[in-house]
Amino acid sequence: MQFAGLRVWCLAVLAMLGRAAKHSLKAAGKEGIGSESAAAFAMESKLLDIAVSHPALAELSSMAITTAFHSGKDPAKAEQALQQMESLILRTAKQKLAAVAAGDSEMDEAVEEIARIVEESLKTTIKQNLDTEQQRLDDSIADFYKCDNHFQAACGNATALNQTIPNASATHRSCRFEERTDAVAANECNQVLADMEAAYAAAKVECDKFEEDYPLGGRELCNNRIGNAGDHYLNLYEYWDQYLEWYDGNISFCRDLKLKVDNLTVKCHNLTAVHERKRKACNNLQGKLDTNSCGFVQVSEGGCEEFTTCNSTATANFYAVNQSVAAQEQALKQEWRAVLRIECLLDALRADNITGELIDACIATTYSLHEISINYTSPPDLEANCSICTNLTAYVPVTQHFYQRHFKDLPPEAPAELRGVKFCESKSGGTAVKDQESAITCDRTVIPTASMASYSSSGVLHTEPGLGAANSWAPAKAESGQSMTVELNQEEIVAGVFVQGGASGGKCIDSWVTTYRIQYSVDDIHYENMPGVLRGSHDCSTKVYTGFSTRIKARFVRFKIETWHGWASMRVGLMLC
Repeated sequence: MQFAGLRVWCLAVLAMLGRAAKHSLKAAGKEGIGSESAAAFAMESKLLDIAVSHPALAELSSMAITTAFHSGKDPAKAEQALQQMESLILRTAKQKLAAVAAGDSEMDEAVEEIARIVEESLKTTIKQNLDTEQQRLDDSIADFYKCDNHFQAACGNATALNQTIPNASATHRSCRFEERTDAVAANECNQVLADMEAAYAAAKVECDKFEEDYPLGGRELCNNRIGNAGDHYLNLYEYWDQYLEWYDGNISFCRDLKLKVDNLTVKCHNLTAVHERKRKACNNLQGKLDTNSCGFVQVSEGGCEEFTTCNSTATANFYAVNQSVAAQEQALKQEWRAVLRIECLLDALRADNITGELIDACIATTYSLHEISINYTSPPDLEANCSICTNLTAYVPVTQHFYQRHFKDLPPEAPAELRGVKFCESKSGGTAVKDQESAITCDRTVIPTASMASYSSSGVLHTEPGLGAANSWAPAKAESGQSMTVELNQEEIVAGVFVQGGASGGKCIDSWVTTYRIQYSVDDIHYENMPGVLRGSHDCSTKVYTGFSTRIKARFVRFKIETWHGWASMRVGLMLC
């Protein structure tokens, strides 16, 4: 059916709406789009021109600009404006479906302009809003990777652990089995020696009698043999030889037995010394294993804690944004569907011939919404690449997990050294012992000077014993038992100690003490031993603090090397109350 008269009818039926629509258009422009950009001002100007020249299309123009303003901001209002546009076009088309009117080229231009606005403004705005929502979602994903800096600090240390701990554990394990061979040899020797010493102790009573009998025993034998008869005088030598044979046999046995005991004692002593040297070597390997592992745990805990906080925040934000974006996506899909239908109806209005089938087709068409789709991405599982933050307990030397992992199957003749809780205090295992004297404040760190320290030996000139010193102390020979003694100005309450690895000329060196013991005294004569082995350094720079479960009163504090790395270099400090 010819539908050219529809344009004239639109002018007539909407003329009375022109003034109000024009006002509405100005208000909409003033409210939002007019304040957005120069392009928006230009669009507003054209729409106002349409309102002036064609009042019948003013309401459509107003609805178009209102939709553009509310799209992505207020989905409900945007959808309402689109529904009104669609309803007005449908109402206009259906009421005059049978009418035929003269052509109106200006009307064609106005409808064309509205169609262009729908294409360039509404559709562009919807796509821009879609891009904005996509960016919001992408930004929420990017937030996870901001956490990666914290995670890499922890995971990087874990990677170093995974590279060093298995080898250190295997080396230590191999050493313990070698120690077992030495321990068994020493134990068997000492057991034989104990049996032989017991036999000798029992035989020595008789042997001592033999020593006392000679030579008196010989005279008595002679007297018994000769008596008072002179005719037996010639048999004296024969009897004497018999006695000497008897005596020498017994004395030789006693002396041989003692010689065997003495020789075996030397042998067992040597075997025991070999075993002790091997055990110290194995303890040194265990000290490195335990100290390095604990050091990395404590460093990693900070990164893991920061990562967990960051990751939790990013996760909560991601799901909140994801839900919001999904709702916006559905709203934008609805707007897009409405705009596509309006475009279809506008095409029908511009057609020279319009039929009910054209309008019904616009209504019945299922419009593709593939252009309005968000690319959803699952949040990255950074922890999947490295389980260190959920598995730190396995690296804490004072935990059963660590013991089962590294020491469970060691031979009973060569067990690992046991570590107390204070050896490695961490949040991941080994709960710190509560200070029973917490009412006393302990916050005075004393860094000893050269005049405050003395050494069992020193292999360094111009030694400086304190934390951060340019030239650390190291013994003349790296071995257990070497020590540094710090003398305080007076008797003090000591709450804990610091140790730090080596330095030379102000630069870190590859040398430190991995475990040590503490002795303390008030007079530098009588020293008491603090129970247990304390954890030392795992590198040359970290200051490792160990708090005492029970504070000590001392003027002299001695640091005795137990195990070490390199030359057993050490710098120290004390925490006083």
